Amino acid sequence: MRYVGKIVVLGLTVIALVGGAAGAGHAQLPGLEDPLRTPVRFTGEIGSYGEFYSISGRERRRPSSTGRLFLRSSLELFGSVKVGLDLEYSTESGSGFGLSRSGRQPFNRIGIAPQWSWGRAYAGAFSDRYSPLTWDGIGLRGGGFSITPGPVRAAAFYGRSQSAVAGGAISGAYQRTMAGGKLGFGRTSERGEGAFIDLVFLRAADDMESLGVAAGESDNTIVNEFAVTPQENIVIAAVTRVPFWSDQLVVSGEVAASVHSRDRRAPELTDEALDEYAGLLRSLITPRASTYGDIAHNGKVELRNFALPGATQQSPRSLSASVGYRYIGAGYVSLGLASLPADQQALTADIGVRFRNWNASLRGMQQHDNLLGQKLATTTRNRLAGSAMIRTSPGLSSSLRVSISTLSNDTDDVSRQVDYTSWQIGASQTLSLGPQRLLRTVGLNYGYQQAGDGAPGRADRRLRAHDVSVRGTLQPRRNLTLTPSIGAAVSSNGAADWEIRQTYGFAAHHRVSAKLATSASLSNSRLNSGGSLNGAVSARYQITPLDQVMLALRSYRVSGLETEAGHFHENRVTLNWSRSIR
Repeated sequence: MRYVGKIVVLGLTVIALVGGAAGAGHAQLPGLEDPLRTPVRFTGEIGSYGEFYSISGRERRRPSSTGRLFLRSSLELFGSVKVGLDLEYSTESGSGFGLSRSGRQPFNRIGIAPQWSWGRAYAGAFSDRYSPLTWDGIGLRGGGFSITPGPVRAAAFYGRSQSAVAGGAISGAYQRTMAGGKLGFGRTSERGEGAFIDLVFLRAADDMESLGVAAGESDNTIVNEFAVTPQENIVIAAVTRVPFWSDQLVVSGEVAASVHSRDRRAPELTDEALDEYAGLLRSLITPRASTYGDIAHNGKVELRNFALPGATQQSPRSLSASVGYRYIGAGYVSLGLASLPADQQALTADIGVRFRNWNASLRGMQQHDNLLGQKLATTTRNRLAGSAMIRTSPGLSSSLRVSISTLSNDTDDVSRQVDYTSWQIGASQTLSLGPQRLLRTVGLNYGYQQAGDGAPGRADRRLRAHDVSVRGTLQPRRNLTLTPSIGAAVSSNGAADWEIRQTYGFAAHHRVSAKLATSASLSNSRLNSGGSLNGAVSARYQITPLDQVMLALRSYRVSGLETEAGHFHENRVTLNWSRSIR
């Protein structure tokens, strides 16, 4: 059975190649744009990827070899229905290496997504977005649909969001299934989505039997507070968007409530132990000792590209601005989101103007936690950032960036006090000398950063840094481009002496012929007795009008490390092939 998946992949690949060849043949015939003359049209891309990897001086971070096959295609029927097919197979699914090392989720996937004028459906691997507080981007393996017949908006899905992977007490994963849907009323406008209101429901649950009791745990007691546990979660939300003045003014918002059980193995709570817990809610999620609920809501008012007096198509003058609010309760959790920090309340605002030869923007944010007063101190974050760009002549443009960030708390404990402030200032100049010059462009960048903590006992940790770099673009021949660069960063941390880091870089791109293009780059960074050297060489060759292959070699060397070896050397060789299906 382990080879069944590979056989299916190869079979689909052959079908795609045959269909692609047929589609390419039809595409060359004149006048076949009429859907009645071309009832079936198959387009897309098929390809493969191979990689060899080696490293010395430290543990390897990737498998020594990797292979992938992919197919991304679209089958169009009578010009009105499109069926997308997304297929990917990789040897990485059997590897324990990656960002998460152990506990890695399967990589292989097959997804089919038919789409028509008023809806779409999914089967296999898919993802979608309902709202920022419910479901956004988490991939599933299952099925679903989304339809908009007239003013009605309806959608539903069911699938597995993660597979059971034994990876230890803190890096394993239980098998998790998710189901949900939304029902609403709205319409689309000429610019896309118009006014709507949706009611959203989501439920996620881990299979307690899919993974044995993790190390360090008993059946009902969590010994390691960071250990993986089987979770359960439901979320109910209302989402709305109301545009005015042809989408120039947009008001949007969302209100959501969640109930989350961190451990489904925890003891159940009886009705006597609860003040109020509806029977319907109990049928959706069983209340346990690890169950808690909370709310979250957000809102935003946006002014989009409002034309200012005197604006024309040749000389635009526009104003954009927004004000936003976000509240995430300390106990709010949605397992349909990859990440959502809880216990925060924030206000955001930004404003920007754009004229023909210049533009400017200003953005601000204030955020604090401890919404329930459950912590010993409240942490507050502030950020204010501004930028401006001006083009004084057709060949000269300048930009300026300024930002300040603060982080502080109100604790009385001197050892835990934080009063951090960071300033950043940056400026850039770009000079274009013309297409007939050997030296085409010159860019100069400068940045300054000052950061420090004013809390007692931390004043000696202040950081100051200057960074300057120069980059040029030369074109000695029509098919050859050279890009040299040089830079230096001077920094001082606390009472330590100033240190200087030097960086040197060189890149080249050569169009050898209509079919062959090559590129190379080399960069070197030096700091005291240590440094890094990064080099890459690649070549792309157009085998046929539909096929191309690319070979790349990359090498990375670091020295001066405080490790047993004192250095490491990393190499990668990759080979890509792709074919367009027309």
